[in-house]
Amino acid sequence: VAGTMLGDLAAQLLSYSQMSSAAATSSRHSSQDNRSKSSTAAKPRFVYDAQRCGRLCLFSAAFGTPIGHYWYAALEALVMPASPTAPAAVAAKVVLDQLLQTPFGMALFFGMMKVMEGRPRDVPLELRTKVGRSQAGTRHGLIFKVFSQLTCV
Repeated sequence: VAGTMLGDLAAQLLSYSQMSSAAATSSRHSSQDNRSKSSTAAKPRFVYDAQRCGRLCLFSAAFGTPIGHYWYAALEALVMPASPTAPAAVAAKVVLDQLLQTPFGMALFFGMMKVMEGRPRDVPLELRTKVGRSQAGTRHGLIFKVFSQLTCV
């Protein structure tokens, strides 16, 4: 749970930093277009979203960790159990993980986040936008992921 909390804090700070940078850039461009406006915009203050972190910790404890445990135990038991660290075994596990578990895990994560936010009606749109877009990147990056795993063995 501590790792989840630290990771979420880092993610929130990164999002805040990116949002602040985008707002500053937008403010500079609009002030250049309209000289009558002040070019100094007040930077919004960082506000930690403890509820978001709580939802993430709850999801991780209730779903993410147990599913991951049993998924990776199954991969170890079923994919070349006699030589689980052989390059072919590692490559097969990465491919299975990316093609089977990743879409399921992402759909479960994004769907449950919307449900826990109290917005279950937003689940279909969330799945179409986030999972579809992310999976396109996963498929394109699959060769790189397999290669990077093989070079770490």
